[in-house]
Amino acid sequence: MAVFLALTLFVSSSGEDLVKQIEKAMNRAASALIDRQNADGGYGPEFHGKSDVGITALVLAALARVPAKYREYDGPFISAAVDYLLKHQKPDGGIHDGWLWNYKTCMSILALSALDRKKYEPVIKKAAKFVKSLQLCEESPLPYDPKRHVSYGGFGYGSTRRPDLSNTQFALEALHEAGVGPEDPVWKRALVFLSRCQNLCETNDAVKQGLIPDLGTSDDGGFMYRPGESKAGKRRDPQGRWIHSSYGSMTYAGIKSFIYARLDRNDKRVQAAYRWICQHYTVDENPGMASPKDPKRGLQGLYYYYQVMAKALLLWGEPEVPTPKGKRCWAEDLARKLLSLQGPDGLWVNEADRWWEGIPEVSTSYALLALANCREALLKWPPKKRQ
Repeated sequence: MAVFLALTLFVSSSGEDLVKQIEKAMNRAASALIDRQNADGGYGPEFHGKSDVGITALVLAALARVPAKYREYDGPFISAAVDYLLKHQKPDGGIHDGWLWNYKTCMSILALSALDRKKYEPVIKKAAKFVKSLQLCEESPLPYDPKRHVSYGGFGYGSTRRPDLSNTQFALEALHEAGVGPEDPVWKRALVFLSRCQNLCETNDAVKQGLIPDLGTSDDGGFMYRPGESKAGKRRDPQGRWIHSSYGSMTYAGIKSFIYARLDRNDKRVQAAYRWICQHYTVDENPGMASPKDPKRGLQGLYYYYQVMAKALLLWGEPEVPTPKGKRCWAEDLARKLLSLQGPDGLWVNEADRWWEGIPEVSTSYALLALANCREALLKWPPKKRQ
């Protein structure tokens, strides 16, 4: 009996069984999302009587990555949503409904690339050209000077002129998926902005030049939202100067963007970011967001954190993360955490509602994208073969 129980426990905890659990959870979630499609073909809450382009693209990107690999020919839950995106492409290539231009266009590129890159190539190329036009640089209508303007090389929402790391990381991923080659200057310019979002004074020229206001000497290697602002707030260093705190979702976004920009793995910036990730590794919260006064703030942006964490670590190319408590299989940890958080209706939703994560279509799509990358990692690096 004891031997049988031991064997049962081993099988239930094996990587193969976990993959099956992931697939079952993803299929449940996909069906639940499909049932929430709006009459106009889009997904998510209707703003002014219409579906949101960005949420529709996010759902499409997630449905394309589930084990069933849904495509346009599978039904109107895909084809009508694709039509909804395509009819929103502007003459300049942008795919949006009047706001959040960059984010929505980038998410549309990711969705269409996942569904059928070859079929939608003209749409994707036109959209990529639009995204590139949003980078703040020498070619902007009013040129940006890298020595004078801290925003140089970054991407914002498009409708505003202040870039951030979140929009920048979506832009770089979309341009990568669109096939923008390493010779394009967009990558070198982006590295300037990425370095200025990192808490690493040795390589952050904006700190040396004083382009970032009231920033103390922080060298933990993590990332903030944009130069001079962190959504995790500020803290004082031992000298009493304000430091813009690093936090998880932006640090994973930073190292992911470094990888897309082909920055050498041994570069000081990459190594510092990875050290921060190892030291702050967790699947229980968005590390760095919580504060002594507001510990629940660590749950803000949780599903965004999960999807960028999974993507970054898959790109990093190692099955385990060396943490202070020992090596951890990130795909197992993250998959089990996400499985534990799935609702009885098959959806995920963040009760710490910020950045739209109170919308089931948003949190569920992020969760599906994270699980897709966990599944890929577990298939690539089976636990038995690593032992």
